[in-house]
Amino acid sequence: MCGGGAGLGGSRLASFGVTGARADDARVMVGELVANAVRYGEAPVVLAVWRWAAGCVVVEVRDAGAGWPVLPSPVAPADVAFDAEGGRGLPVVTAYSGGLCGVEPLPGGKTVWFALASGAPVLSAGELSVLVRARNERRLGASARPGGTGLPARGIVPLPRSATTEDRSAPPLV
Repeated sequence: MCGGGAGLGGSRLASFGVTGARADDARVMVGELVANAVRYGEAPVVLAVWRWAAGCVVVEVRDAGAGWPVLPSPVAPADVAFDAEGGRGLPVVTAYSGGLCGVEPLPGGKTVWFALASGAPVLSAGELSVLVRARNERRLGASARPGGTGLPARGIVPLPRSATTEDRSAPPLV
């Protein structure tokens, strides 16, 4: 898990009333998505946390990489080999978010997201995906690309790129 991203997301989540065990789950999911963006994506990596009026909080991790993770993951966390070096992150995000997660294209990159519903989910993952896409188009327009000009400051946190870069020949995210 990437502690910096999880810490930044955690403070924003608390401001939206996500606390206790749900906040712990959210910090794990943020850490997994940020770690994947740093390992498999391209800088800059941007974290966005926002609340939708119908009772859910959406967390996005944006990067400029061309890789396309499979989310919701078709793999259960328990199905990942115990000694595997990786492959647990996206199944964990899928499980902890109750399947309310996905990937949306951005000009020059993508946003990988999950939602935390307060109570019974009011929308499906597909409906939330449309909402995430529309919000990015409306708020970010032509500068929807991570690191582009005009990113709104509220709820958007650019994350520093680690000093070392992971092997780019790694298999695609699953």
